Amino acid sequence: ATGTFSAESASGWQTLTFPRAVAVTANTTYVASYHTNTGRYAGDAGFFASSAYTAYPLTALKEGTAGANGVFRDGATGFPTQTFGSANYWVDVVFANDAGPDTLPPNVATTSPDSAASGVRLDATVAATFDEPVTTASVQFTVKQGTTTVPGTVALNADRTVATFTPSAQLSGATSYTATVKGTDDSGNAMPAVYSWSFTTGTPRPAACPCTIFDGFSQPAIASAQDPGAIELGTKVRFDTNGFVTGVRFFKGAQNTGTHTGSLWNAAGTRLATGTYSGESATGWQTLTFASPVQVTGNTTYVVSYHTDAGYYSSSPGYFGSSGADYQALHALKDGADGGNGVYRYGASGFPTGTFGSTNYWVDVLWTNSLTGDTTPPTVTGTTPSATGAPGTVAPTATFSEAVDPASIQFTVKDGGGALINGTVSYAAASRTATFTPAARLAAGEGYTASVRAADGDANLMAAPVTWNFTTSTVQTCPCSLFSAASVPTTVSNNDSGSYELGVQFTSSVDGSVTGVKFYKGAGNGGTHTGSLWSSTGTLLATGTFSAETATGWQTLTFGTPVSITAGTTYVASYTDPQGFYSSDSNYFEQGPAISTPLTAPSTATAANGVYSVGPGFPTNTYRGGNYWVDVIVTTP
Repeated sequence: ATGTFSAESASGWQTLTFPRAVAVTANTTYVASYHTNTGRYAGDAGFFASSAYTAYPLTALKEGTAGANGVFRDGATGFPTQTFGSANYWVDVVFANDAGPDTLPPNVATTSPDSAASGVRLDATVAATFDEPVTTASVQFTVKQGTTTVPGTVALNADRTVATFTPSAQLSGATSYTATVKGTDDSGNAMPAVYSWSFTTGTPRPAACPCTIFDGFSQPAIASAQDPGAIELGTKVRFDTNGFVTGVRFFKGAQNTGTHTGSLWNAAGTRLATGTYSGESATGWQTLTFASPVQVTGNTTYVVSYHTDAGYYSSSPGYFGSSGADYQALHALKDGADGGNGVYRYGASGFPTGTFGSTNYWVDVLWTNSLTGDTTPPTVTGTTPSATGAPGTVAPTATFSEAVDPASIQFTVKDGGGALINGTVSYAAASRTATFTPAARLAAGEGYTASVRAADGDANLMAAPVTWNFTTSTVQTCPCSLFSAASVPTTVSNNDSGSYELGVQFTSSVDGSVTGVKFYKGAGNGGTHTGSLWSSTGTLLATGTFSAETATGWQTLTFGTPVSITAGTTYVASYTDPQGFYSSDSNYFEQGPAISTPLTAPSTATAANGVYSVGPGFPTNTYRGGNYWVDVIVTTP
């Protein structure tokens, strides 16, 4: 039968009634379809992959019952036979049963959890949906663990088609349960037998590693994608610390049969370990433990994968597009962190590099930080320098309670505005001491914050960094500047191609002379730069052009004639940046002043600092105390 739809609404269900009803035979497969010239059809991927949809006496078939379901044909109208991803294209039939009075019993159309479902949450309710209303008094609903009945309560929804069993307490993890339900409709037709189905709860994560990224309750959107054939599927992973990969696991749908192998690869495609899965269940998470653990390096990308000869793998399209997946020190990377994630390779087992639609193919890693059982991270037992009076040449240190992995040490020093100090980190194994050596002398009288974090040899990483503050001595040798030459801007090159004059206000506590101006240069900050010294009212006191600049870093201009400055008087040092891409630290002077005795760049609490103008000229504009990394060179008597 065929016909043309008429009087269609703008959206929603549209109905065509055939001129003559078509008789159909029970338990026989038919196809209902519609044709559109404009596309833009409705669809739900994976709809028919795991279950049929029944509204008694009608059933939309589960994938594989009579071939694939969710069928289509490109082009002119005709019999649709193609399929993709078990999609439901939302085509329905209108059925009439003219057999007389209702003598058919109710039927269970759907269940929750699905039959044979795995990874079910421990706080889940159990429900059965009937294809017609049933009487409240007739409902018999039980859930059992083996022969033990689970206590709970049963309720019907308002239209008496959904019966829900709510357990009195949480279900047990990694346990199989069997539910049974029976009911009678309003015409007195009782189901001839109970409807029974089983499901298995997920496994909670262990208190300590070995551990995994995905928990035992994680479920793919599509249990068995309609893509037959041999394929290797994988996930890119990283770990916060060094550790050991002990195996690989993957989620298996009912159609993903045959032999499966699991592998660990480095980012260059070298296979580091492999093995064959054994004792697999019909569905759910399958686990392979390698014959020998593989030591892996923190903050380094690896790939875990499995190979199937049958295809029909589990998937969740778009999963890695907006976020990765994380558990403690384990990470499945978001797209863009190291290329695309959700990788595959068709054919024989090999390193998977293809990606499609940020899809998660549900491959997971088993990782542990220790093979010895040591799960206690190191602690910091001592730090230097003390609170005040450290020399400008100080090299902060931290001593640990046990030996640590030198590669794991995270040691930073920041100035009072929050900018990092450039330097090198060393580790003395005999004393268990890490040392941070600044690349240049620190500013005199400035406050600094040191921070350290590390992991021991079993990759037990400290839960949080240990921080301490110190202030350098006011003893100074001039020529001197506001900032240490080891200072590094947080934003080295702003994505702003405008033309600006960028500056800093400063005072000196003693009389002296300004011999030049400095600025920090990032990539893209090209063109000719001029440096200037101004009075607080905008009188130009000295200027010059920078020459022999380096590609990046601090640039220095020496004035032809030094300019005398008076103690306690405010001056402005600036440079002209014709092409933008300047260095900056937002809110720097809101944190406090920059001090290098006898020089001070005041905080926004006492003066508007971090000054600029659009185009060359005396800079007077400010925004939230931004530091544009302009400095002076001062000599004192």
